[in-house]
This record gives sequence, C-alpha cells and structure tokens, in this order.
Amino acid sequence: MKKAMKTNFFPTFFVIVAQKAGTTTLHDMLRCESSVELPSIKETHFFSDDERNARGMDWYLKWFDDKGPGSVRGEVDPDYMFFHRSAERIADIAPDPKIVIILRNPLDRAYSQYRMSKRRGFETLPIVRALIEEPQRLAEGTVQALKQHSYASRGRYAQQIDRWKHALPRADFLFIRFEDFVKPETKPETYCRICDFIGVRTTLTSQKMRVISNPASVPNSTLLTGLLWGDSGMKRLLKPMAHILLPKKDTRGKIAIMLDQWNRKPGPPTHEDWWSDLPAEICTDCATEIRKAEAATGMDLSDWLS
Repeated sequence: MKKAMKTNFFPTFFVIVAQKAGTTTLHDMLRCESSVELPSIKETHFFSDDERNARGMDWYLKWFDDKGPGSVRGEVDPDYMFFHRSAERIADIAPDPKIVIILRNPLDRAYSQYRMSKRRGFETLPIVRALIEEPQRLAEGTVQALKQHSYASRGRYAQQIDRWKHALPRADFLFIRFEDFVKPETKPETYCRICDFIGVRTTLTSQKMRVISNPASVPNSTLLTGLLWGDSGMKRLLKPMAHILLPKKDTRGKIAIMLDQWNRKPGPPTHEDWWSDLPAEICTDCATEIRKAEAATGMDLSDWLS
C-alpha cells in the first residue's frame, strides 16, 4: 500500500529548553503520544544552523510523519534558545507558536554541559578553569566554541527570553522549572501542563513517567569518541570511506548519534561542591542572572541562589 504524502503544515509548538535541561527526556515522552508529530531525527537544528537552514523548508518538513487530523506538529531543540537567528527564522514561518521553555539552575546546567563536552573530547580543562576561560574562547567566534564551551552563556536566560519575545510578540510562552519536570512527585503534573499547553490530550502511563533519557555518562572507548567527535588522523583517514558508503550526511549523523549512545556507561555522581572554588565575580554574575530570569518568567527561583 502506498504511503500517504506528508502534509506541509508548519510546526505549531517549539520546546526550546535550555541545553541539559531535560531535552531528550521530554522528546522521548512526547514521541509516545499518538497525536504528536516530531522529526524522525532529534534536533534538526534547522533554525539555528546556517547550513541546514539553507537546505530549505522541504528538507525540514520531510522529517515529520503525517499522523492525520487532530495531530500537532512541533520540535524539541535546545540550540534554538541560544543561537540568535532561530527566533527570527521561526517567526517567518510560524508567527504565533506555542513556546515551552524549561530552565535549570545555571550552575548545574553549566556543569552538565561541561561533562558532555568532556565526554566527547572537546574539553580538557577543569570545570572552574573552563568557566574562567569561557569569555576568551567565545570571543574567537567559532561555532565549536559556541556549541561546546558556552557554559555560563547559555545560563543567561533573561536576555535569551527577551530576544524570543521580541521576535515573536504573538507567541504564547510556558515556563517550567527543570526540577519540577524531573522530580517523581511533580513530573506527572508538569508533563500534563506541557501537553495541555501545546494542545495534546495525554494519558499518563508508568512507561512515560519512567523515561529518563541522556543521563550523565562517560565513554566506554575514548578511541570511538575521537572518531565520532574529534579531529584525529584516523578520522581524517576514514572520512572519505564513510562518505562513499554513506553519501547522505543526515544518515551519517544518525549513525554517529546511535554509536555515541552505545559508547556510554554511567558516569560518577555530580561533584556537588565544585562551585566552592569559583571566583566571586562568576558567582555574583550567576546570582544576577537568576534574579533576571525570575523577572522574565515570573517563576520563583530563589532556591537556586542557595
């Protein structure tokens, strides 16, 4: 039987959670909903990545499966909140979407991103030194620095929220605390709030509530990590062969993500007092940003200050 053609309607909701604030978990939970259409590749980065955006809307829309009348279409992508042109590009095709923003304590979020960058081989500095060196790294203006070393910058939520509100004045925003989304006692109610907001009738199941995706981890093989994410001589040697066997870049990307998931094992517990060595100016800046985020969202974030 011939598969029905995909419809060309644009997404009506975007979840632009701060990176390392439950992105994968929420994406995987929404995939369980029969009426939600998400891209078949997680995080297309279509609105944040210049190269992918240049491929056009046909390339973007091809990743969505048409589930028929009554379904809602959207995307979960943490890069959209941080990268400047994302909001403007979305405004061009969906001027009044539903926007869900999940925020996490900036220090916890920064440390989680640091661990991910270190696991992938992009970070060699200790966490405190990495935060001190961040302004200089970002001043170089490279895409890799923005993606891998933006530890404190991604936690400056107020300016990012203001940018989105300015670009999308007709959009409807829902702000969620990361803690409310991950704690077992508040997760069901918080997930229902998100579903109601984006127009999805959900049935809570134990399977959905057990979803905890992308936990902290370390690589099983540093060699494989280097091949997937680094710039080693072996990777440069094997790259032409990969292009011949897998000519489509998107296919290579999906396989890389699958191998990265396979190459993980649980990491050590978070070092809870690592921030005690932070310079006073970084701590002060973080406290200021938390208060600005309170004003921008109307949420009580006072416990983050402790």
